[in-house]
Amino acid sequence: MKLLCTNKNIQREVMKTNMGASVLPSVINSPACQRILDEKVINYHNLTTKKLDLIMTDGSTIPKFKSYNSKMERLDYKIQSALKTGDLETQLFNIQLQVNHNNNE
Repeated sequence: MKLLCTNKNIQREVMKTNMGASVLPSVINSPACQRILDEKVINYHNLTTKKLDLIMTDGSTIPKFKSYNSKMERLDYKIQSALKTGDLETQLFNIQLQVNHNNNE
């Protein structure tokens, strides 16, 4: 999970392919990010890198469930495995489905 969140190239790719927001200010505030927003976010023409940075800076979540740390470790393992096999893009969707399913239990 740490690698996924700290690697600029991975963060850019996630923004480009999955329409997620990068957690790295250097990626959010880049001209490349603005191009991605301009190309991909059709209904929100006024979403700028500055606004997105403000949203990401002010938004934070405190873990609200007991098994947070164990779930983060499991996610980290799954993401690392997907990175090692070179299948991150495909596996992110499956990992998200598993997380959502497990949270509903």
